[in-house]
Amino acid sequence: MARQLGNSQDADYFSAYRKKSAAALNSILWQGQTKSWRDRHPRTHQLAPALTITTFYPFFAGAGMAGQMDVFREHLLNPQQFWLPYPVPALAKDQPGFDANGFWQGPSWPAATCHVVEGFASAAKEFDRTLVPQAAELFRRAAGVHLQPRADFYERHNPIDGAPLSSFRDYMHSWWIDLIIRHAAGVMIREDGRVAIDPLPLGLEHFELVGAPFGKGKLDVLWRNPDRAGGGEPGLLVRLNGRTIVSQRDFKPGDPAVPLPR
Repeated sequence: MARQLGNSQDADYFSAYRKKSAAALNSILWQGQTKSWRDRHPRTHQLAPALTITTFYPFFAGAGMAGQMDVFREHLLNPQQFWLPYPVPALAKDQPGFDANGFWQGPSWPAATCHVVEGFASAAKEFDRTLVPQAAELFRRAAGVHLQPRADFYERHNPIDGAPLSSFRDYMHSWWIDLIIRHAAGVMIREDGRVAIDPLPLGLEHFELVGAPFGKGKLDVLWRNPDRAGGGEPGLLVRLNGRTIVSQRDFKPGDPAVPLPR
């Protein structure tokens, strides 16, 4: 933001601080032996024994690297830890003190789950596309949480049976629309301005993102399953200000990303 506003001094400061923070995460908190990031006590420097949902947050923050993808393979995709029917539990299921109904001791919190979906999906797309189907499955499971017992956002849910645990409804403060734009419609925007269309294979028959603000214009991203008969042009169609810039009739979500012309 500072760079866009022409404040190069602030931009350089925060860029350097980002690199410093990422280096600290990966040198002080990353544990190669356990394939996880752990909290460390600020005075005793002792590592926290508990494996919590925040072990995935460095990827959400953009600090995770290709060599650390095992945090997903070993822990997120483990049904004895975080790969539960209504994800993602705050505490791994195999940890002492896990309680599916306890406060931050096991329930899934939609806001925190969104952060993990974003981190996992973006990392899979960038570092290991064999994990893209699992990222799609996590997104589907996360969406399924919000049908328990009706279309809604409760503050937290039991990660095993999906039961809502808060007394109030319509609660959500984090990231849901962004997930749909980035991983359902597939609009992946990089800091350098490059854009690619890279939707997750969510099992949809079609989707449309129409009139999305994009620079000084409007972007439309439309897709219809090319294997299904029906109205509409099959495959991927991208328009900028009404002008077609991408048309790929055989494209399916999960295929390699389609870069937009700059």
